[in-house]
Amino acid sequence: MRQFPQRSPPPRPGTWVLGDDALAQCLACAGTDRGRIEGSAQRQIVLQLSNALQGIIAQELLPAADRTRRVLAYELIVANGAVRNLIRENQVHQLENTIQTGRKEGMTLMDNCLYDLYLQVPHHYDTAVSRARHR
Repeated sequence: MRQFPQRSPPPRPGTWVLGDDALAQCLACAGTDRGRIEGSAQRQIVLQLSNALQGIIAQELLPAADRTRRVLAYELIVANGAVRNLIRENQVHQLENTIQTGRKEGMTLMDNCLYDLYLQVPHHYDTAVSRARHR
């Protein structure tokens, strides 16, 4: 039996993976982001991940403008056919476009959430900009 380096196991169906960057966290959990697992084992993990994945959420609590409470900023990916295919084909760099087109399904990028929060004014502009991926 082949031994693999110890790490978190791939997500099971119904599992939410939390982190700063939703997809990067998910792929890191599977050990596929930096080639730590090679060959057919890596391919098998990616296939299982793409089939089992239901969604990914990354969240961050930001200080509100009055500094007395926190406001939730999040990124949400719903694992639809397009998302699963991008994961299977190792085209995760295109995922951001898929999330933007998937707004009707409830998907949102962290930057979009930060912008929406900024429009609602519960936290500072500087806080939103400091957490944004694209400034």
